[in-house]
Amino acid sequence: MSLSMLAVWQIPPWGDFAPKLVLTIVDKGALALIAILLGYWISRKLEAYKADQQRVIALERDKASLAAELEKTRRTRDLDFREKQLSQFYWPICFRLMKDTAIWKLVPQLHSEASNRISDAVGHEIELNYLIRNHEEIVSILESYIHLAQVDSDLLQMIGDYVRHVAVYRALRATNTYDLNPIDVGEPLPKGLRAKFENQRAHLQAEFDALVKPQ
Repeated sequence: MSLSMLAVWQIPPWGDFAPKLVLTIVDKGALALIAILLGYWISRKLEAYKADQQRVIALERDKASLAAELEKTRRTRDLDFREKQLSQFYWPICFRLMKDTAIWKLVPQLHSEASNRISDAVGHEIELNYLIRNHEEIVSILESYIHLAQVDSDLLQMIGDYVRHVAVYRALRATNTYDLNPIDVGEPLPKGLRAKFENQRAHLQAEFDALVKPQ
């Protein structure tokens, strides 16, 4: 075999190799580009996911903060309402019913066991200037602040009976009728009225005290 033929035999077939080399380079470049694009896409997705997570956390934090603020507002509203119920309605009425219980027993016209040392004139004075005035104050409180009462049907019925009792009591004494009492004309003082008010006051006071306690 001649040298020229040997040289031709050893020369690689560049005509076939060059396209393959180009294809290989292109394939690797394409793969690298795909890898870069895929990495970029994953990176953006991760960033979006993190941003979404941060928004979720922020929303949950805002939700918890709003819930706490709403609870604080509710407690303040309930506390204010209970304070008004007690200070403007139940305590004033309970104090006056307590006074009524202590005073009416002094009047012979009203109580069979009252001291006979109290004359009719003194008894009339006690009724007009203390008992009836005390009842008028209670009725005034009822008229002005009944919207604070939150009464049940039993207490509401008692309040209606009490208002009628006071109206008849005032009318009898205004006409100098001292030989009759409201009970004699079918309008007695409602039985258990003071106890009913005291129970409701104690219940509301317990709720108020619970609201005042720090959380």
